[in-house]
Amino acid sequence: MRWLLVTGFMLFGICAALGDELDDLFGSDSGVDAKKVEAAVKRAAEWLLSKQNPDGSWTVSGKGQLLEIESHYPGGVTALILYALLKAGIDPKDPRIVKGFEFCRKAPDLQLSGDVPRPGVTPQPGQNFTSARTYSVSCMILALAAKYQPRVKSRKSRHLIKRLMTSADKQLRRGFRKADPRDKQFLSELVEWLIKTQQTNIWRYPGPAQDGNWEDASNTQYVMLALYTAWRLGYKIPPSVWEKVIQW
Repeated sequence: MRWLLVTGFMLFGICAALGDELDDLFGSDSGVDAKKVEAAVKRAAEWLLSKQNPDGSWTVSGKGQLLEIESHYPGGVTALILYALLKAGIDPKDPRIVKGFEFCRKAPDLQLSGDVPRPGVTPQPGQNFTSARTYSVSCMILALAAKYQPRVKSRKSRHLIKRLMTSADKQLRRGFRKADPRDKQFLSELVEWLIKTQQTNIWRYPGPAQDGNWEDASNTQYVMLALYTAWRLGYKIPPSVWEKVIQW
């Protein structure tokens, strides 16, 4: 999907943009022009910012089935873009970033209340099922973590970069300790929701597929990225969560 490609390109660009410093550690024969990559990342970030809606959200461009599917994930799409922009170096205090996070807090696919469908359990009349979606919740966790990532202000900070590379988890947790209490609370609720919605082994949207399957590897990939990130921030994830996925 277009948004995923842009995000992946940005994440690659952030690593390559540190080329001068990383060359000291890994050699200078990569052939990557750090300045060109950094400029491309900047243009991509500016393009994404230009597509923000007045309410702070982003929507998928295009027509047909893709647009229809993605319309069910307003919070997830916006969280994914926020993640990309923060990784691209946009200041978390930028009003456009702030507005994007405020939109996510109200997005229907990030409302965590309601029951979670379970395999083998017959729904009861009038039962209130959750409107939250696994992809969206996972992307929101990644975006919140990126908001507090260690920030390199100078491309000449060799000692800082080396320190970040050797103690990244420690630096990430140190930054998150100073996080906005609202963000900490929101992230805790998102993590708890993912743990609660794990099915027999892995995850779906939630709910069954048309063929009756209750588990999906794509959703699970996002959950694993999100829970691993939460663990890096200091959240305790029950060992059984990982064990069930490994067994599956």
